[in-house]
Amino acid sequence: MAFEPITTQEEFDKAIAERISRAKETVKSELEKEYSEKLKGLEDLKKQKEASDVATKAAEEKVKNLEADLTKAQTESKTHELSALKTKAAIKHKIPLEMIDRINGSNADEIEKDAEAISKYFSAGGVPPLHDPESGAGKDADADYKKVLKQIKGESDG
Repeated sequence: MAFEPITTQEEFDKAIAERISRAKETVKSELEKEYSEKLKGLEDLKKQKEASDVATKAAEEKVKNLEADLTKAQTESKTHELSALKTKAAIKHKIPLEMIDRINGSNADEIEKDAEAISKYFSAGGVPPLHDPESGAGKDADADYKKVLKQIKGESDG
């Protein structure tokens, strides 16, 4: 093939049209390839986002559960701490252990003050009266023994 010069407009248009067509096809092919790669990248990003959303939701649920567990543990710890403080105060102030639930307070100072106040009822040291001052019964310390003795003998109270 020898070089043939273009002499007419039609020949020029035909030659240019073929080159333009090839260039369009080349550009179109490159753009389709680039578009396909970007579309694939977008799909990959969507999958990663979905996986990330699932992981985030699972992590949020785990955090929520851990926070609930922490709150429960803190509450239990506070309850045990107050119980130990009440027991210590009861022992210190010689309050019967059955009365520990009667000691109130939300900190060591309040518990100590309440235990001290309650202990006054247990350390008053007085002997209860032998008779009921309202009915007059029990003035004689041996009255109950005498009554039982009379019943044994068969005597009446009269």
